[in-house]
Amino acid sequence: MKKTSSFFVFLASTASSLGQSGTNLTSTVQPQSNMRMRSVPPGGNAIKGLLSWLLLLNTALFALAQGKVTLQNDPSTAIVLGDCVFPADAEFAGQPVPTTGPLPSGVVLEVGLYCGTDSNSLTWQTAVLLNPPGGTGTAPGIIPPTHKVLIFPGGSPLYMQVMVWDSTYAYPGSVPSGHYVGASSVFTMIPGTGISYPGINNGGGTTMPQTNIVVEGPCNTPPLISSQPQSQSVWQGTPASFTVMSPSPMPFACQWWKNSAMIPNATNTTYSLNAASNADAGTYFAVLTNIYGFSISSNAELQVLPYEAPSISVNNQFAVGTVVADGSAVVTIAGGFTNGFIFYTLDGTAPTTSSALYSGPITLTNSATVQAMSMSQDFSQSVLAPAVIVQIVPAYYLQTSVRGQGIITLSPTNNPYPSNSTVVLTATAATNWAFDHWSGDASGNQNPISITMNGPRNVQAVFAQTGFPLTVSTPGGGSATVNGQTIQPVTYYSAGTVVSLAATPSNNWVFLGWQGDAGGTNNPLSLTITQTNNIQAIFGTIVATNAVGPGEIVLTPPNPVPFGAATVTAVASPGNYFRVWSGAASGTNSPATISVTTPGLSVGALFAAVPAGECTDPVRSTSIRSKPTMTWALR
Repeated sequence: MKKTSSFFVFLASTASSLGQSGTNLTSTVQPQSNMRMRSVPPGGNAIKGLLSWLLLLNTALFALAQGKVTLQNDPSTAIVLGDCVFPADAEFAGQPVPTTGPLPSGVVLEVGLYCGTDSNSLTWQTAVLLNPPGGTGTAPGIIPPTHKVLIFPGGSPLYMQVMVWDSTYAYPGSVPSGHYVGASSVFTMIPGTGISYPGINNGGGTTMPQTNIVVEGPCNTPPLISSQPQSQSVWQGTPASFTVMSPSPMPFACQWWKNSAMIPNATNTTYSLNAASNADAGTYFAVLTNIYGFSISSNAELQVLPYEAPSISVNNQFAVGTVVADGSAVVTIAGGFTNGFIFYTLDGTAPTTSSALYSGPITLTNSATVQAMSMSQDFSQSVLAPAVIVQIVPAYYLQTSVRGQGIITLSPTNNPYPSNSTVVLTATAATNWAFDHWSGDASGNQNPISITMNGPRNVQAVFAQTGFPLTVSTPGGGSATVNGQTIQPVTYYSAGTVVSLAATPSNNWVFLGWQGDAGGTNNPLSLTITQTNNIQAIFGTIVATNAVGPGEIVLTPPNPVPFGAATVTAVASPGNYFRVWSGAASGTNSPATISVTTPGLSVGALFAAVPAGECTDPVRSTSIRSKPTMTWALR
């Protein structure tokens, strides 16, 4: 069963009585409990969503904007009020409390607000003492109480300016020595937001501690529901009542509904029944409306039972009539005769003493009609509860995955999903990636996409890389640029971009070539970005060698030697050996390692003839002294 058109007529007529046409009416549907269960026929959240959409589409209202000024000294504890649910401060009474410090005794700070729809024609709105009676500040602007003041500028956008002055200052005169006046710059206030000014520009006079002024913008929201109506179970003929509460300071209208029908004359925030009957059982909710829109409360079930009948609940909620649950449902039965017994059936037949004896929660995975009977301890009395139909809607899981870099968001998020429900999938690519297409149980590249859950589903979002990182560096000996500029490591370029890499050697160095994901000696080098690239420009320098004596020095790698390190090997001529290194190398070991990080290096090696009676080590090019051998002969 659906809510009838009278519901829309009610909202439209109520809204019209609160304002004039001109501004869109908005709505707030209060959150339901997280339990996967809904009653039939009230219509539930789907109908509430439809109501919101239709009202947003068809109803328009206008009213004066409303905002607040909040004064607080400490920026770390300043709060911008939201929701417009706090009442305005009462008018200040009494005399200001004298303050000590830079201002004269008896002088207090005040703050005012200018506002208008034109930045050049602001009008005075309100003023309030920063250190009003009862304040605890020991100096102007230090730990003042927080106050909220309603302002009533009309139109949007709103231009505002905050001014702060001491109570003896008379605008527009000059600021006497020891007194204070200051102002913020003119700013635009967006409806529903807040702006904090930790410091007000000092217009002259004494130096003041920073004063935090928080201005809340116009509030154009529907009534906030702070207390929801509660489900209840009552005996036939006993009272029942539902209450909804809103702290909104603005006028609002209230209307109670049962199932899909508006209850005549039920316009108070509390709806009462003096003697509940079976006809009163059902789902109740309240609609609160002001000039900015409407809010719908959560559902409250009223279960009306014969005296001593057991109470049937589904998923921890009182059950009335038909209840729809997704996937499964837990049925509990309570109450009845004290210390008595409860018998139940799941096929709709009336329970007897031969039926199942209730001992604990019952989990249903298939639809059932639950009947329950309570029996007194002495078996002399029994009472039947109204039957409850539990309709189990199959639920299916939706599994998602991604290929590439990105995420998938689901709406709604309550996996698993009831059979034939619709889920909206949205693919959001990471930086330098783009959504390409869906795979699995979805196809194409429409984004977002809707999936009907008439079975288990597995969907993958495929993302394509649109940018690749490029790192161009050099060990030393010069510099490397991309398109004439030095870039940071891992700089991204769009796929297909053509860049020019140039290597510039430092003095006494030469460019040797490219290494890594590019090669060759072209300079500049044209590179098309199709992948991740890490490229180095290699520079080399000439290392001079000086072999003294019969021998030579071998450089590995040869000249020009790349920036970094090189190996020098002393190779002695036959009959000679290596003695010692000089220059960039030292010691007597050969081969040796030298550091090639500066140009102009030289390496010297000394070679000498092998002394008589010694030989050379062919590996180390050093001499080895030989020992004479004595020969004995028999005579």
